[in-house]
Parts: sequence; C-alpha cells; structure tokens
Amino acid sequence: MRRIVLMGVCVMLLASGCNNDNNDGGDDISPDRRVTATLNGTSAVPTNTSAAMGAVDGNYNEATNILRLNVTYQDSMMVGDTLTGDSLMAFVPTGWHIYKSAAANELGESMFDLGSTFSSPYQYTDTLTEAQERDLLDGLYYLNVHTAAYPEGEIRGQLRVE
Repeated sequence: MRRIVLMGVCVMLLASGCNNDNNDGGDDISPDRRVTATLNGTSAVPTNTSAAMGAVDGNYNEATNILRLNVTYQDSMMVGDTLTGDSLMAFVPTGWHIYKSAAANELGESMFDLGSTFSSPYQYTDTLTEAQERDLLDGLYYLNVHTAAYPEGEIRGQLRVE
C-alpha cells in the first residue's frame, strides 16, 4: 500500500513540474499579421474599366505598431484606337494614398501619403497610432492609386488583415 501511495505522490510531483509552454496566459497569436489587397478599377470610386491592376502584400506587427507594405502594379499597355486613331492613356501614377472609409464603395479621408516615388514593387513602412491600428484591424483602410486619367483613383483595394 505504501508503494502505491508513494508512486501516486511521485506521479503528482512529476506532473506538477510540467509546464505547457504554449499556455502563458496570453494569446498564441504571432504579433505579425498579414496585410493584403487586390487593386483594380472595379474597386475604384467611381468604378472604371482600366486594365491596370496591382496588389498589396505586407504585414502589421501588433507589438511594435509597424506596418510594412509591398505594393506592386502592372501598367496597362499604351493602346491605339484603330477606329478613331486616338491613343488611350497609359497607366502612370500621379499619387497614392491609404484612405479611411467606413464603406468599400465610398471615398474616404486620406490618412497616409505613400510619397512621389512610383515604382513597382514599392516598399512602404509606417508606425501606426493605437487609433490607426484599430482602424486597420477593423478593415477601414484602402489603398488608392491616382492617375491623370482617373484623379479620384484608377485602381483601389481594401486592406485586409489576416
């Protein structure tokens, strides 16, 4: 009987010394969250038939509040209209910003200017405030690329955080 009790005590001592390293009371979620968007003319406001397209792929670190985005776009080709002889304007960015809007089909307030260097790919990094972090995580931000042909934005995409 003493052996059984002694064995039971040993098992309990061994079990109490075990630690579940994955359960520290906090979330098991990495502080890095993926941020993506698909940029196109059908998402722009107003919508358009531009052949230009782009993408956003990046991450947001919740511990440091740093947003890193890799923005790419593909120019539509300069095309001539064979019936009229007119040439259609090529996709040449004149500005790009991240806007805040409660609805995906509305124009919003400019929150971040991505600068005047237009290259693809383009890396953008910024540190967000706590309020901006909430807006990003709530899906309120979209990226908009402006051109001379579409000053309100030729291609646009809602930033999604995974």
